[in-house]
Amino acid sequence: MKRYSLFKVLGLTLGCAALVLGGLSVNAAKSAAKTTTTEFTANAGTTFVMTQTPTNASLFPHTVDGVAQFSNLGNCTVHFNLLSTAMSATLFEIEGTLAITNGTGAATLKADVAGVGIIDPANANFINIHYEVAFAGGTGAYANATGLAELDGFAFFTTNGLVQPAGIYATGKATWTMKGQVN
Repeated sequence: MKRYSLFKVLGLTLGCAALVLGGLSVNAAKSAAKTTTTEFTANAGTTFVMTQTPTNASLFPHTVDGVAQFSNLGNCTVHFNLLSTAMSATLFEIEGTLAITNGTGAATLKADVAGVGIIDPANANFINIHYEVAFAGGTGAYANATGLAELDGFAFFTTNGLVQPAGIYATGKATWTMKGQVN
């Protein structure tokens, strides 16, 4: 039987201990991540009011309000503040913020959104929308929330091209789904 020096034995022992402890810390980190990440789906119905910037005819600020049902939050209200920029006659870049308030009103989840709207070639009153959503805190239980989601849906201009009250460019309705995760 071969004898090992004290330094070799000590080195092997410390190496094995490092592997065991490293594996434990990786498993603990994975376990902690699993308990803090919640995947969700949502569906919603909203209305919007769009204005046009007087000094730039390609900028359309608008608000969106409605209700949504989230698999992890239940029934909620939603509010968007958005700015659409016409990139062409059929393509709009859209960016802004989103606030999701739970049914009791006790907590609000906030997010930044960025995406596109594409006019439907079959009917110009429809616009297909896609947003990337990045959650960034909120209030109450969502004060430190983070996460990502994708929102897909379409909107319908109900008064596009009709006589509007002063300052209003168009109004409409939208429906959408969202899928993502919140940490």
